[in-house]
Amino acid sequence: MSLQENKTLARRFLRDIWSEGKMNVADEILAPNFVMTLGVKPFRVDGPEGLKGLATRNRAAFQGLNYDLEDAKIVAEEDRVVVPWIMTAKHVGQWGDSAPSNKDVSIKGMSFFRVVDHKLTECQVQNEALSLLRQVGTLPPLGATEYKLVEANKALVRHYVEELLIKENFAEAPQLVTERFKIDRSAVPGGIKGPEALHKQMDMLKAAFPDLELTIADMFAEGNKVAVRFEGPGTHTGEFMGIAPTGRKVTWRGIVVYQIEDGKVDHAWADWDDAGLIQALQ
Repeated sequence: MSLQENKTLARRFLRDIWSEGKMNVADEILAPNFVMTLGVKPFRVDGPEGLKGLATRNRAAFQGLNYDLEDAKIVAEEDRVVVPWIMTAKHVGQWGDSAPSNKDVSIKGMSFFRVVDHKLTECQVQNEALSLLRQVGTLPPLGATEYKLVEANKALVRHYVEELLIKENFAEAPQLVTERFKIDRSAVPGGIKGPEALHKQMDMLKAAFPDLELTIADMFAEGNKVAVRFEGPGTHTGEFMGIAPTGRKVTWRGIVVYQIEDGKVDHAWADWDDAGLIQALQ
């Protein structure tokens, strides 16, 4: 497809489905394996039916939902398109944990799309979700003290990621995590308890993917919690979960919520796309 055709698909996704409620368009322009990721719940939506369900719920919660696309700022190359937009609506229904506020709301954001065989296969949304939560009254306005705390927590998590997950400098662990430190992860029964257990997990992962480049794709925070969306491209040159080296370049993706206590990471809840990674290696 041409770049203009790819841009048209992205526009139709936002205008036809989200602004105009034409749910049949989802079946027309989305691939069966379409995946949409967001910075707020439900964090991930799979397939045309999942997308239609989310769009239907959001349109019920936000009267007059409209995405004003900033066409002059749309960028496309090969199979990728980024569309900046401004969303406006009136919050009249339940949205997640937010009861109807009857307030007019507006946020800015960008949506990244990937096109394969004339269909949208991927959408990643980055937006002012915290601003929307404040506008509907779920979160209080951000004051100077809260702002400083939130920024300090994000800086701590960045330091944690850099030292422990990227550099594996676990000598820094006592300054970064509490004695109770634990990661809850469904793929690890009982969770990951303590920095040594995390060290073993990282050693195993990097033995399988020595060139793993774990990066923070998105980060935002509220109170004592910091949410991070990770992306980790790497080459499979060592055994991983019983799978012999394939030499394939793959990307591991995940979302982790960190809880901060007394200036250190105390608890984390992690959800990584293990199934997608294994499928990519088979």
